[in-house]
Amino acid sequence: MLAGELLAMLAVAAIWCVETPLRRLTRPFTRPSLAPSGGRPVIFVHGFMLTPWSMGLLARRVRRAGHGPVLFLDYRPALGAIDGFAGQLARLLTRVAPDGPVDIVAHSMGGLIAARCMGDHPGRVRRLVAVGTPFHGTVAPGPAISRSIPQMRPDSGFLRETLMAAGFAGHGGVTCILSRADRVVVPYPTARLEWAANVELDGLGHNALLFSGRVAQAVCAALAEKKGRHPECG
Repeated sequence: MLAGELLAMLAVAAIWCVETPLRRLTRPFTRPSLAPSGGRPVIFVHGFMLTPWSMGLLARRVRRAGHGPVLFLDYRPALGAIDGFAGQLARLLTRVAPDGPVDIVAHSMGGLIAARCMGDHPGRVRRLVAVGTPFHGTVAPGPAISRSIPQMRPDSGFLRETLMAAGFAGHGGVTCILSRADRVVVPYPTARLEWAANVELDGLGHNALLFSGRVAQAVCAALAEKKGRHPECG
C-alpha cells in the first residue's frame, strides 16, 4: 500500500512538473480532450494543487469504455477559493453542453468544486462520481496556503452550505468512491454521503486512487445507465 501510494505521488509529481510550464502558455479554459464521440460529455475535475492530466489515465479508461467525449476543467489560480472554481466549472458546462446535463468525475477537492456548482446550478449535472472527496472536511489539509484549505476543514461553514444546497443534497446521481487507506481525507469516512451511493475500497492511498483499475471499474459502473454495463473498463 505504501509503495503504491509512493509511486502514485511520484507519477503525479512528474505530471505536474511537465504540465505546469505548458499551462502557462495556454488560456485557463483550454480543454484537452481524448478521442471525441457523440455521447454525453464527461468532465474531469482534478484535486488541490494537481493538474488536469493527473486524471489522464482514469479518463482514458473511461473513454475506452465508451463514455464521453472526455473533457477537463483547467481551473485557476491554483490557490483560489472553491466557489470561484465552481463558477469556472459552470461556465464550462454552458460552453460544452448548453442544452443538456453532463457527467462529472472528480478527485479530492474537485468533488467539492462539482458539488458547489451543482448547488448553484441545479439540473446541469446528471451524475457526479467523486473519488476521495472530503465532503465533511479533513483534519489533514495542511497550513492555510490557499483560500480553499480553510474551506475543507471539518468546521467549515462553506462545507455545510454546500452540502445543504437544494441542487446537491439528495441528488440521485452521486457516487462516492473512498479508500480506508486514504491519509489525506482524514478520517476516511468523511468522503461518504449518507444519501449517495458509496463504494468503499481498501489498500489505496489518496493519489493511488487515480491509477487504480478498481476505481476505474467503479467509475464506469456509476456513469453507466445501468450498473455493470461496462465490465471491461479498467
